Amino acid sequence: MPNSQPFQRGGSLPSGGSRAGPGVRLDDILASHKAWLEKRGGQRANLARALLGGLDLRQVDLRRAILNEAVLVDADLSEAEMDGAELRDVDFRRAKLLKVDLSSADLSRANLQDSRIVESTFNEAQLHDARFYGATLRDCRMFDAQVYGCDFTSVSLISTQLNHASLFDCHFADADLTRASFVRARVQMCRFPGARIHQAKFAGSRIQSCDFRAAKGEYVDFSSADMRHISLYGTSFRLSNFTECNLKGADLSYADLTGSTFAGANLEGVDFRGTILDSAREIKGQQLAQARTSEITILPNGSRGPYVPGTAAEHPRTKDPLSAPGEHPPRPGRPFPQPGA
Repeated sequence: MPNSQPFQRGGSLPSGGSRAGPGVRLDDILASHKAWLEKRGGQRANLARALLGGLDLRQVDLRRAILNEAVLVDADLSEAEMDGAELRDVDFRRAKLLKVDLSSADLSRANLQDSRIVESTFNEAQLHDARFYGATLRDCRMFDAQVYGCDFTSVSLISTQLNHASLFDCHFADADLTRASFVRARVQMCRFPGARIHQAKFAGSRIQSCDFRAAKGEYVDFSSADMRHISLYGTSFRLSNFTECNLKGADLSYADLTGSTFAGANLEGVDFRGTILDSAREIKGQQLAQARTSEITILPNGSRGPYVPGTAAEHPRTKDPLSAPGEHPPRPGRPFPQPGA
C-alpha cells in the first residue's frame, strides 16, 4: 500500500509521506486529536493508510478521526471510541473490537473478516460493501444502520440488533442469527440460505425480494411483517409467529411450519404445496382457501391436503405439536432444484 506508515504505540512515525510530519509519535497524534475534539486547539487525527496492525489500542479515542485505508490487522481496539470516524477501506481482519463505539462511522468497503466484535455499537453507521465473512458479531447494536452489499457469510450475529436498519443486497448464507432482531427493519434483496434464525425477531419489518431457502429456526417472530412474494421454500420455522403478516404471493412450499400462528395473516396466493402446517394455530378456513395446497401438504389437523373448505382441516391437531407424535404418513422428499425450475 503506497505511503503507508508503520506505527508503534509510543513510537515515532518514520519520515516521508505522513501529513503529521516525520518523527511524530502516535501518542502525540492522539493527544493533539483529543485537544481538537475538546476545542482546545490541536489537530484532527489523520491516520489514513497508517500501519497499525497488532497494536494495543484499547480505549483509544478516535472519534471523527480519519483512518481511511489504514491497516488494523490483529489490533486490539476494545472499548475504543470511534464514533463518526472515517474508516473506508480499513483492514480490520482478525481485530478485536469489544465494546467499541462505531456510531455514525463510515465503514464502506471495510474488511472485518474473522474479526471478533462483541457488544459494539454501529448505530447509524454506513456499512457499504463491508466484509464480515467468518467474523463474530455478537450482542451488537446496529440501529438505523445503512447496510448495503455486505457479506455476512458464516458470521455469528447472535443477539445482534438491527432494528430500523436498512439492509440491501446482503449475504447471510450459513450465518447464525439466533435471537437477532430486525424489528421494523427494511430488508431488500438479501439472501439467507442455510441461516440459523432461532428466536429471531422480524416484527413489523419490510422484507422484499429476499431468499430464506433452507433457513432454519423456531419461535421466529414475523408478526406484522410485510413479506409479499418472499421465498421461504424448504425452510423450517416451527412454532413461529406470522400474526398479521402479509404473505401475499409468498412461496412457502416444502416449509416446516409446525405449530406456527397465522392469526390475521394475508395468505392470498401463498404456495403451501408440500408444506407442513401440522397444528398451525389461529388459521381460518377462509385464509387457507386463498392459498395453494396439494396432496402432500400436511394441514393443521394432521390430514393431507389439498384443503377443502368445510372439512375443519384448519383446526390444529394438538396444542403441543412438538411433543405429540404425528399420525400422518411422511411426505415425499423436497424436490430440488429450487422452485421455478
